[in-house]
Amino acid sequence: MAKTSKTRPRKSPTAVRSIADSIHDLAGTVLFEAGFSKKVLDKEELVEILRTLEDCREEGRALYPEILLTTRLDDCLKPIHPVQLVMCGESADRPGRFRRALKRCAAVAAEPWVIVLEVSTDRLRYGVASTNVRADAESLYEAVFDFAANAEDLPLMFLRRHGTRAVLLRTVKEERVVSLTLSDELLKAADDIAGFARIVSAKTNEANRPNSERVIQRLLEQACREGHGFISCSVESSAASIPALAECLRAYICVYLGNRYGQSWDAASVAERELKRVSRDRWERYFEKVFPGEQDILFKLCEPKIVGRWIELVGLLNFSNFDMPSGVMGKLISASSKKSANEVIQHATTLLRQYRGTSVAS
Repeated sequence: MAKTSKTRPRKSPTAVRSIADSIHDLAGTVLFEAGFSKKVLDKEELVEILRTLEDCREEGRALYPEILLTTRLDDCLKPIHPVQLVMCGESADRPGRFRRALKRCAAVAAEPWVIVLEVSTDRLRYGVASTNVRADAESLYEAVFDFAANAEDLPLMFLRRHGTRAVLLRTVKEERVVSLTLSDELLKAADDIAGFARIVSAKTNEANRPNSERVIQRLLEQACREGHGFISCSVESSAASIPALAECLRAYICVYLGNRYGQSWDAASVAERELKRVSRDRWERYFEKVFPGEQDILFKLCEPKIVGRWIELVGLLNFSNFDMPSGVMGKLISASSKKSANEVIQHATTLLRQYRGTSVAS
């Protein structure tokens, strides 16, 4: 006997609000708050900027440009000294004008340079600007908002990547972090860096503390952008601080070496200065106990475009006069002192094989 099928009542579908809808609504709020008229800049164009910035790349390399957006660029920069400004072009074609402008400027807008966008109803002017003359100097971002606190009628917006898949968006009246995913955890990266910088600089001289905090924060941000993770230690003079010292040395060395595309000059100069402050006995202990397992550094030393910067660093720090371990480690330092790049690559590859127990491409 055939069984009769029971008909289950169908539930009404649940309406799910998309991230795109939320960001689109937020864009309208921000534009009104920042003082931009719809004729000058609409919601779709602001979303276009957010999306372009969030996944900004050049030949597969992640870029981290900062953006200053305004209707009156001269009024923004005039009160700031010193400031360097290089205009790159202008566009009148809508839509897509912001995407094209960012693509042209992003590759050259490495810290301390900031992309500047001056928008009007009929055109978009774009270029790059910087106010930094030293690693601890006030950034353009800080200088603009110091001035803008007393210029609330100036349409102004600042954007930069914040952690992973998120964008920091600031106007004169408000500061927001816009998540472009469903995960709030991804927003913590920049906050962790800023908090750590404050902790490390807390014991410095009060007059120099803001500059110290600024330098540490920039160095950590650069290390993370190079792909070296987060540095969660500060160096003290006690014997117990050796593991922490190793963590920081690894970060400083990686920042100085950069990657196959180059290095950040500002971050590298800070790293060089800090590496020069490390005592000879600590360097010797580091090379004996830690360096043979430093995979991040050793992989860099296998790159022909990077090994030259390593050789330069060895000369700057005068490692040839240190008591180095025998074996492959000693041979690597000796080859570096002799400026023999091929030998350095060979010995770095050998150390990687010894540590990993697997073959490593040479």
